[in-house]
Amino acid sequence: GVKTKLTSPSTHDDILPAFSPDGRTLAFTRQLSSPVFGAFVHVVPVAGGEPRVVVPTSVRRRGRLAWIAGGKEILFSAVPLAQDGDQPRPSSYGRASTYLWRVPVDGGQARPLAGSERALDVAVARDGHRLVYSQGTIDLDIWRLDLRRGQATGEVQTRFAPSTEDDANPQF
Repeated sequence: GVKTKLTSPSTHDDILPAFSPDGRTLAFTRQLSSPVFGAFVHVVPVAGGEPRVVVPTSVRRRGRLAWIAGGKEILFSAVPLAQDGDQPRPSSYGRASTYLWRVPVDGGQARPLAGSERALDVAVARDGHRLVYSQGTIDLDIWRLDLRRGQATGEVQTRFAPSTEDDANPQF
């Protein structure tokens, strides 16, 4: 095949590409670096043309994009921070959990996908009826450090309360 440049990044990075099911359109994340940070979901025709913003998020977001509904919608992960009337609007700023969002390729409001808290990368089955995603988790176990011992004995720390939940703010 012939290598064809589809985007022209200069003050930004074009990352995480995903081809539409028919192979005619490429969705990607455009990550701005200066003067305003941002990450925006774009599409561009593979045959050539200008990239078009499908949905702005804000600041840096993570995770791959995926096509659904026969190429009519794109899935992406972002943090719901802003409200637009009664509807949450995708962002990726802050420490809130990411969720999967679906947005029409031709424009329209992005909608969160229920049950996808802490979602990052996403992939959709070929039949379009199932998806898988990675889920970011933090394991906040409680650790103990004996101040009478130290690095000389090799015992620096031990896990005191292992858990599958978030255990934080330990107290004596």
